Amino acid sequence: MADEVEGVSDERIIILCFKVLSVLDASGADLLTRMLEEFHERGIVLLFKSMSSQHRKIFSAITDEGVIDNHFFDGLPTAIAHARTYVHQSLAAHDDTTVWVTDPR
Repeated sequence: MADEVEGVSDERIIILCFKVLSVLDASGADLLTRMLEEFHERGIVLLFKSMSSQHRKIFSAITDEGVIDNHFFDGLPTAIAHARTYVHQSLAAHDDTTVWVTDPR
């Protein structure tokens, strides 16, 4: 996963799909938090698809307040629609934006 994080350069939005995630322990939540912080510092937005409410609570409890507000989606179409809104806003500001979707299996 670290290699994938380092390889992200031109993307502005990443949708992480968690439908198959059955366990999120403290170390996994910590890794996600570090990824979120690194991407946030680089101006990259992370969106989370199909993360269970239990995993959301664990993850939200250790992230900075407000950083991931409205970044959880039950379905891919809704996440993509949110990403498109962001893209349109970025294009209006003359920013090049790429959407990258990954399913960590």
